[in-house]
Amino acid sequence: MKNTKQLPSIAIRLAALMDRERIESLPRNYELVYDVYSGSNPDLTREFAALGEIKTQKALDEIGRKYLPHQHEEGILAKTNSVMQGQMSDFLQLIQDERSSLAEFAKIIDEASQAISSDKNLDRFALAKSINNLSKAAAQQSETNKTLGEAAAAQNAAVAELKNEMEALEALKWADPVTGLANRRSFNKTVVGVYANPNKTTPCGLAIAEFDDFRNFSTSGEYPFSNNYLREIAEVFKSANTSGQFIAYLDKGRFAFVLNSEDPGEIMVFVEMIRKALRAKKPIVTKRRTGNAEITLSFGIATATGAGSAHELIQHAEKALADSFTDGGNTVTVYSAGKPTDSRRNWMIYASN
Repeated sequence: MKNTKQLPSIAIRLAALMDRERIESLPRNYELVYDVYSGSNPDLTREFAALGEIKTQKALDEIGRKYLPHQHEEGILAKTNSVMQGQMSDFLQLIQDERSSLAEFAKIIDEASQAISSDKNLDRFALAKSINNLSKAAAQQSETNKTLGEAAAAQNAAVAELKNEMEALEALKWADPVTGLANRRSFNKTVVGVYANPNKTTPCGLAIAEFDDFRNFSTSGEYPFSNNYLREIAEVFKSANTSGQFIAYLDKGRFAFVLNSEDPGEIMVFVEMIRKALRAKKPIVTKRRTGNAEITLSFGIATATGAGSAHELIQHAEKALADSFTDGGNTVTVYSAGKPTDSRRNWMIYASN
């Protein structure tokens, strides 16, 4: 279990690991190595280990592009810019062609108009020629308009595709690639946003949860745990989250729930919905048990008005979570600086002093 007080030691350990493995001290490498050793993405951890003792920057960047694509946004932007330049050049040429075609069409119409409106005796041959020229010009202009319309439609589709790619890239910054839930970066941004107004803190309840026996859980009975299992759990959380609360995957068996309420009853109703959904799911085989193993979570809960900053709010929830494990796990602990709250309810509440 992690605690915010451990962050400096984590940073030191990461730096030592990178130095030992001769990994260059680049910001993107720090994030990559952190994700590897936090165990948040088992596939990433395995691919990183498969690089062997010598890990070149090229190999690290290849993994980064696969699992942390937001780190290589510049390359994607350059590619998008190049495509857009080509698209704009082609489209401008079509417009230029359209302009020339319209000018020629206008010339033919003008000539036909002069022939028809002449005060002289109408010349049957000249009139027929004008009609023929006008008919051909109209057909040609119609075809030109069709070509331009098709090109505009293709251009619009290409731009829409680029727009979707850019939006997907932006979304990757804030989503965990394994579970599809919000990631730690998004979690930090959300919690900081609670204190964005210096005059009034937004009402917020924070619940940090951790599986009591997560390291032994796996859909195949093997360790380390699988990405498929994490995705299954994420789907359980999503289905139980009928009120649309914020859910983030932090690392390993840890999740965070940022609730838009500080009412104890509402918070506990939500937590109990999550626990009930997990109790209904028993596909797990573990090292210690086989079949129908119950999945249990311990929770630490804190409220924004009881903390002076985002950092303090997270600390309070972490301390409450630590007390849940101290009390034996499968427990919900509400942080309180005062006396213990009522613990006679069926969800088991303990106060953290």
